[in-house]
Amino acid sequence: MKLIKNSTDHQKALERLNALFDLDPEPDSAESDEIDVLALLIETYEKEAFPIDMPDPVEAIRFRMDQQNLTQKDLVPYFGSKSKVSEVLNGKRALSLAMIRKLHSGLGIPYDVLMQEQPKESDNVVVDWQAFPLHEMKKRGLFGELSDQYKGLKDYAEDLVCKFFQRVPGALDIRPALLRSSAHLPTNTKEDDPFALWAWQVEAKYKAMQITVENYNPERLTDDFMRSLANLSVYSDGPTKAVEALNSIGIRVVFVEKHAKTYLDGAAFLVDGSQPVIALTLRYNRLDNFWFTLLHEVAHVKLHLNGDTFWILDNLDDEAADAIEQEANDLAQQSLIPSELWNGTIADEYDVEQVAIKAKVSKAIVAGRYRHEQKDHSRFSNLVKEPVKPYFE
Repeated sequence: MKLIKNSTDHQKALERLNALFDLDPEPDSAESDEIDVLALLIETYEKEAFPIDMPDPVEAIRFRMDQQNLTQKDLVPYFGSKSKVSEVLNGKRALSLAMIRKLHSGLGIPYDVLMQEQPKESDNVVVDWQAFPLHEMKKRGLFGELSDQYKGLKDYAEDLVCKFFQRVPGALDIRPALLRSSAHLPTNTKEDDPFALWAWQVEAKYKAMQITVENYNPERLTDDFMRSLANLSVYSDGPTKAVEALNSIGIRVVFVEKHAKTYLDGAAFLVDGSQPVIALTLRYNRLDNFWFTLLHEVAHVKLHLNGDTFWILDNLDDEAADAIEQEANDLAQQSLIPSELWNGTIADEYDVEQVAIKAKVSKAIVAGRYRHEQKDHSRFSNLVKEPVKPYFE
């Protein structure tokens, strides 16, 4: 094996490297050693032949993908999973040493390129710290005990918010600029204050971190489980029982009151990459709203949360539901009152009670569905008025 001296040698070396990749040689084999030597020779030649600014690691990976006609699926062996490939290529995850070794060995990307410090996108974003709902965050105890020096909250906004965010891994990655790529939001007629929304999300994640549950097993989240969850509504302490049931299969549930200028009912999101959390605002403090929102978010956990979608945020007043929201609505409704038991004809409380008995759910759920579908919120208010927030205090 000789030094690469010109473009012809360089092209031949790349072709040989590709051929060796196809062999998928065992570590420490002659072919594997040849890959290492070829990668070093190619790296040396490219440094001298192409004296341009060094690409960052992601640029280098994308260049190799184009050069070798690779897809994200082809990169899974180097990163460990499809979601990690997506996170690295979108600047959401730094390369680990194991990834660096595999990329260098497998794709011939120079170590000095891969080992560069990878600037976080958040480091390049100017945040208006004073735009956060500082007084409300203080009221909720998110800043801890404050001395007299913090009387002017805006003067210390960056310090206070950053200290809180430091307690929540990934808090900066939730910022509004990233929402569209890592979260699903319905198209609302009312626009949420992005900083109030950001603060709410970090608080929800912070509360979820305080809850210990077993690892989530998606095989346990069946349609039958969701029906049994709805059946708990017949108990006087049904909301408490529902939270316990979800905890038992590894799903955390937290209550986080909404901020002013936000219109959230709830959210479903992942922590640690794969552990689901349901957060509820209870902005409509009624039993019917609680049960539908809870089952709606459970449906999102079952159907939609994955390695590419970390957050799903819901304003259930939104009539323009997209496909994802409609799927969650349908599964929630089917879990609460199966379609064969519902024809929408409710004349009086006796009819409400009969449907509730057949569906084995609270009368509040039946009354709430009627009120919503008929847009008649004056009827059966006595059946839905019980507040839910006391269960979470």
